Amino acid sequence: MKVTQDNIADAILSLRGSSVLAVDTETTGLSETDKAFAVIIANAFGVYYFDERVVPNVFAELRVLFATTPARLVFQNTKFDIRMLESVGIIPHSVSDWYDLTSMARIVRNDHMEYNLASQAKRYGMQKLDGPLKKYIKDNNLFEERTNFFGEVEKQPRYDWVPVDIMCEYALMDARITFALYQIYLKLLDDSELKLAHDEAILNKVCYRMERLGMRVDTDKVFEAMSFEGEMVEEKQLQYLELTNAEFVNSAKSLQKVLSFELPKTDKGNPSADAVVLEALLTTVEGRDAEIIRLVLDIRTYEKRISTYYRNYLIMKDKNNVIHPQMWIAGTKTGRFSYSDPNLQNISKDDPDDPSPERYSVRECFVPREGRVFISLDYSQMEYRMAADYAGETKVIEAVMNGADFHQATADMVGINRKPAKTLNFAVLYGAGIDKIATMLKTTPQAANQLKTKYFLNLAKIERLIDGVIATGKARGFVFNWAGRKLYAAKEFCYALPNHLIQGGGADVVKEAMRRIYLDPELGKLWLVLQVHDQLVFELLPEELVHIPRIKEIMESVYPAKNGMKLTVDVSISRLSLAEKHMRKYDVGSSRHITVPNIQEAETKVCS
Repeated sequence: MKVTQDNIADAILSLRGSSVLAVDTETTGLSETDKAFAVIIANAFGVYYFDERVVPNVFAELRVLFATTPARLVFQNTKFDIRMLESVGIIPHSVSDWYDLTSMARIVRNDHMEYNLASQAKRYGMQKLDGPLKKYIKDNNLFEERTNFFGEVEKQPRYDWVPVDIMCEYALMDARITFALYQIYLKLLDDSELKLAHDEAILNKVCYRMERLGMRVDTDKVFEAMSFEGEMVEEKQLQYLELTNAEFVNSAKSLQKVLSFELPKTDKGNPSADAVVLEALLTTVEGRDAEIIRLVLDIRTYEKRISTYYRNYLIMKDKNNVIHPQMWIAGTKTGRFSYSDPNLQNISKDDPDDPSPERYSVRECFVPREGRVFISLDYSQMEYRMAADYAGETKVIEAVMNGADFHQATADMVGINRKPAKTLNFAVLYGAGIDKIATMLKTTPQAANQLKTKYFLNLAKIERLIDGVIATGKARGFVFNWAGRKLYAAKEFCYALPNHLIQGGGADVVKEAMRRIYLDPELGKLWLVLQVHDQLVFELLPEELVHIPRIKEIMESVYPAKNGMKLTVDVSISRLSLAEKHMRKYDVGSSRHITVPNIQEAETKVCS
């Protein structure tokens, strides 16, 4: 139903008092400066299209509806639609739950390839027809040219330029499908899965607040780092030219021309030169060929850092130099978060084992706002600890609970050094094959196989856990993690289930910690600004540091240990940036009132 001035009162009356409303927005674009021009709402009785081009004061009516109706709200892309509602002053009732279709769909079945609305609808016999709308926009050239930070022009479709009746037909269908899918998922989920869906509805509010707070970037540092990376690309390309007498072209065919051996072939018979292939080749080739491969890997690394990190940070920052990334609760099949625009899940920590770390740390680009400090709370070796707990690997559990480093504890049991033990712990947990392990250890497949055999001889319960999870997956089609989440896999992919079990279990630990912190009357007010895998980053005022012990306590209490392996959290603090070199260990038992000058003085003492 297209809402007009004549029928708006009836439409609002039909929606008022509903227990569930499926909501969608149509917007002028996707950026921070865009806003909604239409709101579509479906309930059990119908679907209603509210467009400000038809009823100029329509948002004023909807503000009252949303502010006074404590209905459960259902969206396909919850946080985006909430932001667009707020762009026109529509604030949902404070007790409304925000359910997300994609999150619910992942709980129903976690291993589908796609989770967009069209894919979800198709799985249940419905069809989302947006082809005609896209064709109309293309045929009528309804695009706006926008200029990004670097002066590059990008064309974006303008849905608010589409005639109302065409837009209305398309939009009503989306909201109708959203409501229908929600009803289907309610019937498919059992009680424990419904609890997961409810918990993630709360988590949507946590993540929305995090997105709106965002992360501040130091633009001077970004420019400086980007310039350095660019210089390194030029330097490495010059070395490549001098060595091969050929200009660098980032393609397998171009690389094949300058190597003295045949690259592996893809299924289509073309040369293959992705990072995995080239890193594996470095364990077998020498001399000029090895030098060429190292240069290719270096050039790709520097170029990726420029495009993935620094350019994106400058393009996506707002006028206050703050980035507002999108967090996807159901972004991966394991249950882990994913991020986009930009991807802040891939701002990895500096590797202390790297003999030649980059001059610039990506994390150094992120700085706290005036008068605040970063507090990082990081689960210590969480996934390894959970694996040992699941397996009941008693000796490792006892050693770690008595203060030992996990990788050193396994190294001592296997009778090897810590570094290869750390590599094996990672490889085994993530289902790496012998060839991959050999590449990681920089050794031969035969030697890698011998080391893996020795590892399992001494950590037999880990092997039994892995074999048992794979066998259960093949027999039943899925396994449960500690939180009751089902992790599905086809028989030929069940080798990945041990990884999914542990990684997904760790993701649910972090999600539950975030939810509990948000629901705490005092802690929920604090600025939680970033989540990276098993790390939470707060941006606090000095007087708020008194809450750190409670945050730590909550994080360490989430996981219900089966065999005594508790999860612990390391705390660090920085007023300078998120880079490891600026983070200092924080003693939660220290002074309850710390000022920024105190922190600065402590940093000076440490650095000197």
